[in-house]
Amino acid sequence: DAHADLRDSYEGGALSHACVMRRALDLGLPVFQIGVRALCPEEVALRVDERIPYLDAWDAAMHPLPAVPLPNDFPERIYITFDVDGLDPSIIPATGTPVPGGLGWYETMTLLDRVVRDRTVVGFDVVELAPLPGQIVSDFAAARLTYNICGVVQRNTLRGMRAAR
Repeated sequence: DAHADLRDSYEGGALSHACVMRRALDLGLPVFQIGVRALCPEEVALRVDERIPYLDAWDAAMHPLPAVPLPNDFPERIYITFDVDGLDPSIIPATGTPVPGGLGWYETMTLLDRVVRDRTVVGFDVVELAPLPGQIVSDFAAARLTYNICGVVQRNTLRGMRAAR
């Protein structure tokens, strides 16, 4: 996601799209953020206070990608929520709140592969596509992203099955 979505409320609502990860924390769910590059001081403070692990887009662009992005103590069973604005808008411009400087395509595929390695993905979603009439590149890229996530999850599942033999 391009945004941390850690606000306690946004425009008067605690259930806004800008608050979804804060609600996840309220439920006691662990959070790891990748690709963030737009956050407010409240969100920065919460990340520090709650020790929320992250790999922001700047860090991913300026340093080698970590071999194991998730912390060692992160749960084995994970859910991936992928906001398409986490990608650079040159890849998927049709999103509600595009922010320059997002993750590249191959960088994203590498991170997904590394995130799911040795984890069990219990589900995932791909969200925030806002189709533009007459412009299909974003639609196809979002479909391909969804397809690739399915493949990464399946390959990891098969890898785990082979290792268990």
